[in-house]
Amino acid sequence: MLRPRLIFLAAFLACAPFAGAAPAAPLSPQTLDGPGQEAEAAHTEAEYRAAYFYSVACLAGQKGDVADQAALLQRAQEGDPDSALLTRERGEAQVQLGNKAAAAELLKKALQARPGDAGLRAELGRLYQDMGRAADARALFLKPDGSDPSDAESLRSLIGLDFVQKDYSSALRRLQVLLASGGSADDRELMALTLQHLGRFKEASAGYRAVLALDAKRTATWGRLADCDQAAGDTPTASADLKAGLAANPDSPLLADELGRLLYSAQDYAGAEKAFDRLVDMDPGDAHSLLYRGLARLKTGYYRKAEADFKAVGRLEKDDPDQAYALALSLLLQKKYSQAQPQFERVLKLDPQAEDAWADLAFLQEKSKQQEQAEATLKKGLKAMPDSQELALLLSGVQQDLKDLPAAEQTLRDALARGGGDEIRFQLAVILDKRGDFADVEKELGTLIAESPRHAEALNYLGYSWAERGEKLVQAEALIRRALAVDPGNRYYLDSLGWTLYKQGKVKDALEPLAVAAKEVVDSSDPDEAVVFDHLAAVQKKLGQARAARLSLKKAAKIRARAGL
Repeated sequence: MLRPRLIFLAAFLACAPFAGAAPAAPLSPQTLDGPGQEAEAAHTEAEYRAAYFYSVACLAGQKGDVADQAALLQRAQEGDPDSALLTRERGEAQVQLGNKAAAAELLKKALQARPGDAGLRAELGRLYQDMGRAADARALFLKPDGSDPSDAESLRSLIGLDFVQKDYSSALRRLQVLLASGGSADDRELMALTLQHLGRFKEASAGYRAVLALDAKRTATWGRLADCDQAAGDTPTASADLKAGLAANPDSPLLADELGRLLYSAQDYAGAEKAFDRLVDMDPGDAHSLLYRGLARLKTGYYRKAEADFKAVGRLEKDDPDQAYALALSLLLQKKYSQAQPQFERVLKLDPQAEDAWADLAFLQEKSKQQEQAEATLKKGLKAMPDSQELALLLSGVQQDLKDLPAAEQTLRDALARGGGDEIRFQLAVILDKRGDFADVEKELGTLIAESPRHAEALNYLGYSWAERGEKLVQAEALIRRALAVDPGNRYYLDSLGWTLYKQGKVKDALEPLAVAAKEVVDSSDPDEAVVFDHLAAVQKKLGQARAARLSLKKAAKIRARAGL
């Protein structure tokens, strides 16, 4: 081990301008008298060389030359092989070089020389854990017989390992032992965190509250408490937690941000706006808070203010696709279409994978009666994102508007070939129906229903189609009732049921579902919904309710008039 006088020498050499040069020759044994003096000289020379190489190693470490540092430390230890300090520093250098196995052996040797060094023990434990040697890491802190230690620091080290290995049950057991003899506030918070990981949210919340009652300045603890209550499904209490935390720590950006995010996710957009207001007041250059405040303002209808926020973000963060999209959306919602369109185009230059931007740009083009441009845009979008079912559905819709049913069909078949799902197949069936190919409609809907038995739209569509054709009426009724079981009260499905019953001659049974459906569409301006009153009129007429039938037909006519037909 380096003697104190040689440590001073090492410090001197580390500062010397010629530290990289060979050391000055020590006193030669020939200048001394007697064998005892010769032994002392040899011993002094070894220590001198150890101190010299240690000092040069320190310089190499300061320069970041870890490989040289490790080599020099090894030379130093040749002169002082029993030095725990040199052994440890050699181990730490090997860690930096990525030689974990060699580092572990050196640190283990240093720990054997200094068994009471808790920091060294923890350092070796972390290395073992990083190497995947969990058992060796635990053994450093367990008693020789494998049982838990009684001292608090060793227990805490084991609990730390439990957390790294996500063994929360063992952490809980050890924390209970630790807290039985007192424990610190940090130990109590760790107990609450352990309970939270185990899904025992009420107990965890109580633990956090006990810690905060003693020290309300623990901002991270307020956040954990809110997370715990949120995980338990109690959003109002989580919100109250964060507000209480802010009252105790009014300058905490962490709590203000968490409150804003929580309120936004809970759709309390006005509350979220206030929370992010607070953050912007703290730091007007906080781009994150400006962005979220703008999003909250979009949700509350303050589009112009949202636009101002997004422009401020753009000045702070150039070429951010999120900011660019948010700004484009604010312009779209203000109906500033001429400004929104180039902004969406800018978004897509920044991020060709922005699916919503492709859809919104196509929407704007359709709004401007530029269907061909919308089709071209969606084709570009699908080229950039070939697996996008949303873009395939939109492209098919535009192609239908352009009266190009073959192209619309091909778009959907291509999407199916790429793994498209239920909605792709359903829309394909709709196009086939428009083409008058009912055999293929039955085939596609049959496949869809077999794969997704609760697809209510497919169940209703096939059932109603059979009813309209006067075919398979009993099966049609069964399918429509299955659709209603999935979506009770749906006016379209009620209309289908009533019409199917009418077609079967069950006129009295048909009246009720049709009457309920009619109440839902009385103020509609959708011409497709006028058919409900047509069906109701047919039933009323069959039942001898001529006046009621005429009234129903008038209501159907009003809906079509509102639609401009």
